[in-house]
Amino acid sequence: MKCFLKLVSILVLIACTPLSIASPIAEDTLYELVVLSGVKSQVESLSGAVLAGMTSRGETSSEKVSIVEESLNSNSMLERLTSNFGKSLTQSEAMELISWYSSNFGARVARAEESGSTGDAQVEMQKMAQQLLSDPARLKKIKEMEKVGSLVDNAIDLQITLALSAATVVHQQKNPNKPLNLDILKNITTSQVNGMRSNIEMSIIISLLYTFRDFNIEELDKYIDTLNTPVMMKFNESMNSGMNIAFNEAIRTIAASFKRD
Repeated sequence: MKCFLKLVSILVLIACTPLSIASPIAEDTLYELVVLSGVKSQVESLSGAVLAGMTSRGETSSEKVSIVEESLNSNSMLERLTSNFGKSLTQSEAMELISWYSSNFGARVARAEESGSTGDAQVEMQKMAQQLLSDPARLKKIKEMEKVGSLVDNAIDLQITLALSAATVVHQQKNPNKPLNLDILKNITTSQVNGMRSNIEMSIIISLLYTFRDFNIEELDKYIDTLNTPVMMKFNESMNSGMNIAFNEAIRTIAASFKRD
């Protein structure tokens, strides 16, 4: 579950502790992992999905499109993600993940998540929303899947982080000599985003229902069990923190550029 979302502080405690030092992950291993897991494909589709959203709102100026494409450059985002994986995972953990994603079931999950992350999929799942929500048994399993990954909480954390980042950039450009009260801004932003919690939760549930619409109940249980394993939890946490960093940098660039218009 690549959900993209919580900033992580890395504390390195070495002295006086009997911890083994993990061997660094080889670059070709990292590349194989991001390809097999579908991360590479999903990151490459991000810019297109955002641009599709802009177009649907009538924001089609070539300058803005260019800014978004540049800010959400897939190579830069992948570089940040793989760097984060390299810091978080050991070589043996990476190989364990590669082995799972190389299996028939793991590959099927990855392809489903790739397909569900495209701009076209976002449009299609909204059209199918009522149909997707009509099966109580599947809905129960999907909600269980969401809780395993804390997807709603992570999405809200990301929304708050990005909103604060964008607001800070805008304030600095409009009032360069006036200090910004971050505590007040954070309280306002947190309240506003939490007010959208039910909508965010529904969007995530519909997205999961659509992504895994071809998986039966037993297969959903199987994937939920996998998500609960230590190595997969570590992988997803690393993905979340890496995407948070990458999106935060991108939104600051976009906000600064749009403000100059």
